[in-house]
Amino acid sequence: MFEALPGKMVPATIYSLHHNNSLLKVTVIDGRDANLDEEQVVQNAVRKLTQGGQVNFDYPHRIYRIYGRQLSVARPDEGSLTQAVLFFANERLYLVESTKMRGGDDTDLIQFQQSLTFDANITNRSVETIRAIREACRALDNPAFGAGLDDPRCAQQGE
Repeated sequence: MFEALPGKMVPATIYSLHHNNSLLKVTVIDGRDANLDEEQVVQNAVRKLTQGGQVNFDYPHRIYRIYGRQLSVARPDEGSLTQAVLFFANERLYLVESTKMRGGDDTDLIQFQQSLTFDANITNRSVETIRAIREACRALDNPAFGAGLDDPRCAQQGE
């Protein structure tokens, strides 16, 4: 079980592996029939991931037409660094975490964190929202379309 929202537990499947001084973990939270709100679930997961850590970045992220978040959290007192991506699609939260401990390898961390993929025909945003994201980045002369209206990579291109 996983606490999708404060006080709301839902079924979850967790896969994890310790490899080269790193913890690699995928959590799939099944929110079907739980009437979960994407924004609240993602905010709750981000709050849990960042608790007690120093956030290096927290950006919009996407895989094809599935939009989510990507973040990096350092815990200097533990000597660890966590890279994570979160996506809410088909009433499930997909959370991929790679945590490098002291002596861990950055390559393992990055490769694992980027290993999640989705069917290119599935989306978790409306056609109108995707169009707005594309237009916002195009208006800023960004050749790549961003991962969200708040994607700083789009804004930086136009400043």
